[in-house]
Amino acid sequence: MRLTPVDLSHALTVIKQPEFWCRAKLFHALLSAQKKGVLEEVLSEMELPQPSIDLITSHLAAHWDPIRAGERVRSYDFEGRTDCYMEGVVMGEKIVEGCRRYIIAADTRVWENGEAERLKEYVYPPVNGTPTTMGGICNRVKRIQGGV
Repeated sequence: MRLTPVDLSHALTVIKQPEFWCRAKLFHALLSAQKKGVLEEVLSEMELPQPSIDLITSHLAAHWDPIRAGERVRSYDFEGRTDCYMEGVVMGEKIVEGCRRYIIAADTRVWENGEAERLKEYVYPPVNGTPTTMGGICNRVKRIQGGV
């Protein structure tokens, strides 16, 4: 299904309106574009800077394709780095200090030097799509197949 000119026009009109309810409408318009497989086309038409595009796509990913209990994941320790992480199985979610977090039964930790160690512990990273204190969106838990 392709995005129609009316859909694109609607998304472009909504993004220019500052009211909060318009931002919610924009989110739903972009989610619709993602479902239709034309999100990149819409974002390029909006002429947004790359950090804004990254923020939008990570936020939409958290809503469009949420990680569920039973899935194997890799939880990255630091924003922008992929060399330190833990792997394990998502057991569910819980609230920790007012923040929704995954409950991950971690079985592997990988350090920046590539050294992997086996472990048995629970880790609680923020759920993807959670706003950060610095204005970003958490998106450091990724679905994987198998593991190291």
